[in-house]
Amino acid sequence: MGTPRSSALRVISFRPLRDHAERPGRGESLQPLRIWFDTVRTASWSNFDDVKRDFGARVDLAHGRYVFDIGGNKYRLVCAIDFVRHGVLVLWVGTHAEYDELNKRGGEGLKALYPERYPMPDVRPIRTEADYAAALARIKELWGTEPGTEGGDLLDVLTVLVSDYEERHYPVGLPDPIEAIRIRMEETGTTREQLGSILGVQSGRISEILNRRRRLTLGMVRALSEALTISVETLVQDYPLARHAGLDPSGTISTTIAAGARRRGSRRGRAAA
Repeated sequence: MGTPRSSALRVISFRPLRDHAERPGRGESLQPLRIWFDTVRTASWSNFDDVKRDFGARVDLAHGRYVFDIGGNKYRLVCAIDFVRHGVLVLWVGTHAEYDELNKRGGEGLKALYPERYPMPDVRPIRTEADYAAALARIKELWGTEPGTEGGDLLDVLTVLVSDYEERHYPVGLPDPIEAIRIRMEETGTTREQLGSILGVQSGRISEILNRRRRLTLGMVRALSEALTISVETLVQDYPLARHAGLDPSGTISTTIAAGARRRGSRRGRAAA
């Protein structure tokens, strides 16, 4: 868990994550999908062992597709990974039962997630949904093409264009910081005692954090991001704090630190007097 990370991953075609969570009866999948997205775009993978390091038993390889368990075995996310380009292409999101149907007959449905051939006009800015759909289809066709070739160069350009379009039109959003910590602890098999050792605090302090009775410090944010592969952007968000004596439920990390500094200064002033 302490291995230094290099190039972050680029996730392509993440609109299916939001579309899935917006379907009737699937709203509970939004937080787990956001946590998956946040983890992947923070990670650095060079091979399947790296993927297993971050997701353990919650990821498998089936018919050349990477299959992730989302939301405690309720949902499945299927993607392709280009370890050379550090790219992850989302192919499908659905329930466990829908995945089982997709994987029948020797994985016939899984194999069909890659299209055979799609025509694509000259590369141009993506302005419409039709442009977006055509670019995605072309990316699926070119996925895994050797870098430096004509097809590889086209793939590199298209992934940048699609990523920019999706960021503007289909943002996934950030997960709740505490939920992200809880789920990543489960996915990596990290116990409270182990997390306490990583953060340099007692297990009781970990319980206070997970029960929203104590805020994360900046040092904790850095350590958690490295140990659990959670983005700093997620961890520094403001979040509801349980009512607890001496704590401000509305404060952010920065305001809580500032308040603590003021209290210490006040105590020093009284002592000097």
